[in-house]
Amino acid sequence: MVINKLTIILLFILILVTGLFYYLNYTQKQTTHLPSTSVVSDTKNITKPSEKNITQIKFQLPNNWDKKEKTYNDGSVKVSVDPLKVKFDEAAIPEEKRAGLVEITYNLSNIASTIDTSDLKQVYIGKNSALISFVRDEKTGADLPSSENANKHIINYYIQEGNKTTVILSYVSDLNEEYLEEFNQIVSSLEILK
Repeated sequence: MVINKLTIILLFILILVTGLFYYLNYTQKQTTHLPSTSVVSDTKNITKPSEKNITQIKFQLPNNWDKKEKTYNDGSVKVSVDPLKVKFDEAAIPEEKRAGLVEITYNLSNIASTIDTSDLKQVYIGKNSALISFVRDEKTGADLPSSENANKHIINYYIQEGNKTTVILSYVSDLNEEYLEEFNQIVSSLEILK
């Protein structure tokens, strides 16, 4: 049986197309679609190998809330959620500007050692009350120098591992408490995975 060049080329093209089809359909990482109320935040291990970074944050996202995540140059990650729209200032560093009503910042390197929790109340939060944290809950008046935080209800949870703050969960809202119940839903469902 004589096989001509055209048959060999067509057979080669068929093998290439079949291989490409198999690769695209069976070897690519499968993505999982989460229900609208469940949020998972992932990050890569960016710090020194001796430190064990947080790789995942899970919490119940209130229905119809917007969520965005940003990883900064120092390896810290900020997850912002808001009932309307999350607005990141691309030039800002994590501590500078709020992007949402609720923010979860983790893999902290620079500010973790500067947070003094000695005068704060220790509480257990998260799924199954598994996370040790310290809470600062305050209401500000109109006399605050920064107009951005004037007349606000500010709640910060400093979640600790050992003596180091590893996660900051914060809520800054108007004094009307409109979204406090939703914030408490996030607080009670929070999980941190390493």
